[in-house]
Amino acid sequence: MKKIFNILMIAIIAGVAFTACDDDDDKWVGDGTSTLSILSRETSFPAAASQGSIVVDTTDPVTVTSSDQGWVTTAVSGNTISVSVTENTSLDGRSSTLTIKAGSKTAEISVIQSGLIFDMGGVLNIGSGDDATTLTYPFKTNAPVTVTTDADWCTASIVDDALVVSMTENSTGHVRRCNIFYKVGTIEDRIPVAQCDFDKDIAGEWMFFFTDANGADKGYYVDIVKDGSNHYLQLNEKDLIPVVYNAVTGSISIKGGQFIRNFINGGKTYYLHTIIWDTIEGYLTWSKSAGMAAELTYSVLSDGTPVSVGFFEDDGMWGSYVSTAIRLELFTSKTTVDSSTRAKLVYLTMIEPYLLRIEPTAEAASAATPLTISAPSRNMASTLNMGRELQLRNAEKVVSVDATTARIVR
Repeated sequence: MKKIFNILMIAIIAGVAFTACDDDDDKWVGDGTSTLSILSRETSFPAAASQGSIVVDTTDPVTVTSSDQGWVTTAVSGNTISVSVTENTSLDGRSSTLTIKAGSKTAEISVIQSGLIFDMGGVLNIGSGDDATTLTYPFKTNAPVTVTTDADWCTASIVDDALVVSMTENSTGHVRRCNIFYKVGTIEDRIPVAQCDFDKDIAGEWMFFFTDANGADKGYYVDIVKDGSNHYLQLNEKDLIPVVYNAVTGSISIKGGQFIRNFINGGKTYYLHTIIWDTIEGYLTWSKSAGMAAELTYSVLSDGTPVSVGFFEDDGMWGSYVSTAIRLELFTSKTTVDSSTRAKLVYLTMIEPYLLRIEPTAEAASAATPLTISAPSRNMASTLNMGRELQLRNAEKVVSVDATTARIVR
């Protein structure tokens, strides 16, 4: 009986011991076993540089190691682990694993950081008419943003995931431009802004300069005109080159394969079209998608002369080729423009063409008598009879205006 009693007492004591261990299996116990539990954690971060923390329950000293490549840092203060992440400038998210040790116990915690979210809705340029206006464009990001402009007539700000752009009225009589500069995290770029009305700021008389096929510099007066929804660069009464007016960029483009007019040569009817030429590689195209574009821009020359100028440059629509010239050639078909209908008769070659217009000056506006700028003849009936030439190539070096007569000085 005594033996049975002793066995029962041992069983009871053992049961009490096991019960105590089961109730406190996350606590320090006297047999030297370590314990570690995670009470809270903040380890999911946006793309911006951020901080979070992990709180653990343990009586052992805590150490932490990270599997990342240096973008996660930790600091331990008692049972609190501070977690810091650097800015993630990539569009991809990233993750790291923190290994927390307390005595013989370990725990692994994932640290996750979002990639940079940056969505402008495909906005590459901003343009508006001359009236005062406020425009709104999508601008979503999860990183800090700053926006500035380089003109006092245009302001920009970020409001509720939108870029808000305000412009005052443009009463200058010419296209005006500025830039919106933005910084999203470490990404910095700009959005070009143009403000203009075709009728007020672009239509009318311009000087047109280029180098011809013989290497001679040519200069003539032309008109930029509109007929309904169509726009033209008018060389003379007969020759109107179709152009594409882009109100957003304040530019005009000349594309390949554009019909100009019927042309009688040797009693035979031909059809005059535009051709785009890469003078470096020697290739031609009559594709209607390829062309040259000129952004009309106001500037002041070194001598103080105010001008608007537009240099025709490759519009990026001809693959690896670079458009450097526009040719007017004869074809045997009005509608089919290709190698089979090309007559190989060149009417006009315009290498590196550009437009120039002398803008009104304060002196001219206040003069007692009207001032005029001397103009060359506008006869461009053929490449052999193209009127009196200005012989200008570089506006900055050649063009100046006499302050009293407002005449072009050559």
